[in-house]
Amino acid sequence: MHLCLFISRLHGGGAERVALTLAGAWIRHPEIARVTVVTGLGNEEAEPDLASEIGLIRLPLQAQSETRLAAITANARRILQLRGALRQ
Repeated sequence: MHLCLFISRLHGGGAERVALTLAGAWIRHPEIARVTVVTGLGNEEAEPDLASEIGLIRLPLQAQSETRLAAITANARRILQLRGALRQ
């Protein structure tokens, strides 16, 4: 089984710590083959403290759009990026 946790950012808040703790506990479960954490920010975040068995995918999903058309285009791009991350 493959688990994928989506969290918008990994700055040391309570929800972020809980998600990373759950990922660490789930990777030790015998029926779970892979755990991946997907975060909505790109490489500007500090590296979280993850076990080496846990995958980390950073997607630059948060950005401001100047127009409605740009927002729609950006949202379509985000959906495609998330789908690609799920397929990995």
